[in-house]
Amino acid sequence: MDRPDNVTVGGFVTYGDVLKHWLAIEPLIPKGVAQRVETRLNFKFIEPWQGGKRTSLASGCEWSISGINEFLDKCLKLRQKLNECKRDGINASDWETWFNQNIIPIKGAGADDRLTYRQIFEIIENEYYSGRHKFTGEKRVKCASTEMSFNTSYQRFFVKCPDWDAFPDWENTKAFWDASPDNSKKYEALGKIKKIISYCPDNVKKQILPKLERIRVEKPRPKNKQAIDWEQFFKWLQEQEKLIEQMPESQAIARLGWLWVFKVSIVYGLRPAEVMSVINLHKPITDNEVKALWGEKGKQYGDSKNLNPAFSDKINNPKMLLILGNGFTVTDTEGNKHFITNKTGGRFCYPLCRNREILELLDIQNVPKIPEYQPDAKSKPDTIAGGFAKGFGKNLERWGCPTTQGYSFRHLGKMLGKLSGLPEGLIADIMGHSLSASEQHYNRKTIGLANELASQASSYPLPYQVAIGELKANGINTDDDEVKRLIKIIYQLDD
Repeated sequence: MDRPDNVTVGGFVTYGDVLKHWLAIEPLIPKGVAQRVETRLNFKFIEPWQGGKRTSLASGCEWSISGINEFLDKCLKLRQKLNECKRDGINASDWETWFNQNIIPIKGAGADDRLTYRQIFEIIENEYYSGRHKFTGEKRVKCASTEMSFNTSYQRFFVKCPDWDAFPDWENTKAFWDASPDNSKKYEALGKIKKIISYCPDNVKKQILPKLERIRVEKPRPKNKQAIDWEQFFKWLQEQEKLIEQMPESQAIARLGWLWVFKVSIVYGLRPAEVMSVINLHKPITDNEVKALWGEKGKQYGDSKNLNPAFSDKINNPKMLLILGNGFTVTDTEGNKHFITNKTGGRFCYPLCRNREILELLDIQNVPKIPEYQPDAKSKPDTIAGGFAKGFGKNLERWGCPTTQGYSFRHLGKMLGKLSGLPEGLIADIMGHSLSASEQHYNRKTIGLANELASQASSYPLPYQVAIGELKANGINTDDDEVKRLIKIIYQLDD
């Protein structure tokens, strides 16, 4: 059905004229996106990412015939995008970027208005800090972690711009591109420059974007990164424990703390800094307390009075539940507090490695004094936010570990999970990323570990019902109490 643009008024346009036009347009506005309050036209919809809530926002459209027409166009575009997101999914950060670029107008960026590079950089920065965390849905606040993320995503590309006060044209855009370093970031730089130009008026975009599209840059291939297997790590761990016996007490306590961090990183496949975010380390915590600490992510869950045991409580926590918060707080050398966020927020974690012998050797529920991290108050946000992970790698190098890359332990954790027979989807959930990310990016292994995994390919446990059938086919009485007990242990069945 076409929009009735032919609703006419003669001479002075009154409130009644505009209302008449609204009543003609209103049936065309899709459901679930709009709300009118007197003369105010608002968007009202449910945010399309997981855990998103109902939100109401001013549309910026005037109460006039042209404003109502503009409002209808935006509502149709918004409804179409919401339907796409329902089908394909979207995260909070990408949604905010799309919404700010396509629905809420950028001030000063009319059809004939030009923006300097500096103005565009400021718009992108404001959008970033008024947006939401990509994985948790939390509203971003300016802190060490978000500043590090913004610098990595944008600022390091902005600084390559030769003239921040110039209006974009093809010549200075090409100079901007030429100033980008010839390294693995060249591919990423092209995408950022395209994004910057997308904020320009249409006539400028039509001049520049087609030329940028013709530039061909090969996407960088993953670098050959380090790997470690269980035997290598355990041999090195034993060497370290012998050295600790000869160290002064304060040095021994510090070294034990770091070794514990390394071990936990392997058993749960954690990112280095996530180990510092455990919220049930020594004290039990209720589900509702976890929900509150998880912020926006926690709002997707209903209330529960369940009490989760402390990680260090071996008696009440035999499954070794480890609960991560959204990050951890550190105090710098001048007493300032900094909250360092996790990449994917809080989650429940259980060991990837289910080998009881390995778990007993590591004894990670016997928690020592964990390492202290106190950043220099004069450090840049990037240094403060990434300091613990950097110290993680430096200590591996200083103490002669077979790997100096902290993520090697995360990869080893996944491989131990596969050797334990865990499905890839469960491994991905415990590690805090998607199944596709697990399959594509977490496959580093030594040649020995590759051999061991290959040998396991034909010996994974049978599904429960298949196993029962095989036992019966081989003449085993599955109603026998001893057989039932063994099956219960193997398949972790309840009474």
